[in-house]
Amino acid sequence: MKEPNTKDKGDETEVKILEELVSAGYSVSIPFGDNDKYDLVVDDGSALYRSSARRHGKTNPRRFASTRIRRLPERGRTTKTRITAR
Repeated sequence: MKEPNTKDKGDETEVKILEELVSAGYSVSIPFGDNDKYDLVVDDGSALYRSSARRHGKTNPRRFASTRIRRLPERGRTTKTRITAR
Protein backbone atom coordinates (compact mmCIF):
# COMPACT_ATOMS: atom_id res chain seq x y z
CA MET A 1 0.00 0.00 0.00
CA LYS A 2 1.28 3.42 -0.91
CA GLU A 3 2.09 6.05 1.75
CA PRO A 4 -0.69 8.67 2.20
CA ASN A 5 0.08 12.10 0.79
CA THR A 6 -0.22 15.33 2.81
CA LYS A 7 -3.81 15.94 1.64
CA ASP A 8 -4.86 12.48 2.86
CA LYS A 9 -3.10 13.03 6.20
CA GLY A 10 -4.81 16.41 6.60
CA ASP A 11 -8.23 14.91 5.85
CA GLU A 12 -7.62 12.13 8.38
CA THR A 13 -6.63 14.71 11.01
CA GLU A 14 -9.78 16.77 10.37
CA VAL A 15 -11.95 13.65 10.73
CA LYS A 16 -10.37 12.80 14.11
CA ILE A 17 -10.97 16.35 15.39
CA LEU A 18 -14.49 16.37 13.93
CA GLU A 19 -15.25 13.12 15.76
CA GLU A 20 -14.01 14.57 19.09
CA LEU A 21 -16.00 17.78 18.69
CA VAL A 22 -19.25 16.02 17.76
CA SER A 23 -18.88 13.55 20.64
CA ALA A 24 -18.37 16.54 22.98
CA GLY A 25 -21.76 17.91 21.84
CA TYR A 26 -20.71 20.61 19.37
CA SER A 27 -22.32 21.17 15.98
CA VAL A 28 -19.60 21.26 13.31
CA SER A 29 -19.60 22.60 9.73
CA ILE A 30 -16.99 21.99 7.06
CA PRO A 31 -16.20 24.94 4.77
CA PHE A 32 -16.43 24.39 1.01
CA GLY A 33 -12.99 24.16 -0.63
CA ASP A 34 -9.47 23.98 0.77
CA ASN A 35 -8.36 27.62 0.69
CA ASP A 36 -9.78 28.93 3.97
CA LYS A 37 -7.72 29.95 7.00
CA TYR A 38 -9.55 27.32 9.07
CA ASP A 39 -10.60 23.68 8.71
CA LEU A 40 -13.90 23.55 10.61
CA VAL A 41 -16.58 25.89 11.97
CA VAL A 42 -17.75 24.93 15.46
CA ASP A 43 -21.09 25.98 16.96
CA ASP A 44 -21.63 25.65 20.73
CA GLY A 45 -25.21 26.96 20.56
CA SER A 46 -24.33 30.54 21.47
CA ALA A 47 -21.31 31.41 19.30
CA LEU A 48 -19.37 30.27 16.24
CA TYR A 49 -15.69 29.32 16.36
CA ARG A 50 -13.12 28.57 13.69
CA SER A 51 -10.83 25.59 14.06
CA SER A 52 -7.50 24.63 12.49
CA ALA A 53 -6.54 20.97 12.98
CA ARG A 54 -2.90 20.00 13.61
CA ARG A 55 -1.40 16.50 13.37
CA HIS A 56 1.18 15.44 15.98
CA GLY A 57 1.98 11.80 15.03
CA LYS A 58 5.80 11.76 15.22
CA THR A 59 6.36 14.77 17.48
CA ASN A 60 3.99 13.56 20.20
CA PRO A 61 2.93 9.91 19.83
CA ARG A 62 0.51 10.15 22.79
CA ARG A 63 -1.52 12.81 20.99
CA PHE A 64 -2.62 12.21 17.38
CA ALA A 65 -4.09 15.62 16.63
CA SER A 66 -5.25 18.80 18.25
CA THR A 67 -7.02 21.99 17.32
CA ARG A 68 -7.31 25.47 18.69
CA ILE A 69 -10.80 26.81 18.56
CA ARG A 70 -11.01 30.58 18.21
CA ARG A 71 -14.23 32.50 18.53
CA LEU A 72 -15.09 34.36 15.38
CA PRO A 73 -14.16 38.02 15.93
CA GLU A 74 -16.58 40.09 17.92
CA ARG A 75 -15.06 43.54 17.69
CA GLY A 76 -11.52 42.30 18.35
CA ARG A 77 -12.28 39.77 21.11
CA THR A 78 -11.31 36.11 20.69
CA THR A 79 -11.68 33.10 22.93
CA LYS A 80 -9.27 30.14 22.65
CA THR A 81 -9.87 26.51 23.56
CA ARG A 82 -7.83 23.38 22.78
CA ILE A 83 -9.35 20.01 21.79
CA THR A 84 -7.14 16.91 21.58
CA ALA A 85 -7.77 13.63 19.75
CA ARG A 86 -5.88 10.45 20.60
